[in-house]
Amino acid sequence: MKKLSPFSVLFAVLTLMSACKYETYFDKIQRQAKEYTELKCPYHIDEYTIMDSKEFSIEDTTLIFNYTVRDKLDDKSIYTSLLIEEFREKTLMSLQGDLSSKAMKEKGIKFSYRYRSESSGETLLDITFTREDYE
Repeated sequence: MKKLSPFSVLFAVLTLMSACKYETYFDKIQRQAKEYTELKCPYHIDEYTIMDSKEFSIEDTTLIFNYTVRDKLDDKSIYTSLLIEEFREKTLMSLQGDLSSKAMKEKGIKFSYRYRSESSGETLLDITFTREDYE
């Protein structure tokens, strides 16, 4: 039987290691967000709101939900501080009760909800929740 040289063994190990990319938890969330977008977006939530995409920023560990609003909701003047605060409270309650995001919340991931105008592309509402908000 032929003996393998240490160089051959090292080369084989390095080749195997480089062939198998380890997916971190954050890589997984990023991949899943991309897959969700590719499979389900644009998703019409109602006649005024369309979910455009889901994305995950590894740099600041934020899961971002991008929406477009139209018709009645595509009017900057309706986004008063009272409406924004009410929306923030309802969205936070929903996030706190969402069991599917439990693992992400345990990791301290931020959740951002961005609503853009269909007519101008301008961001009308951008709310982000941190661990301190949802715990």
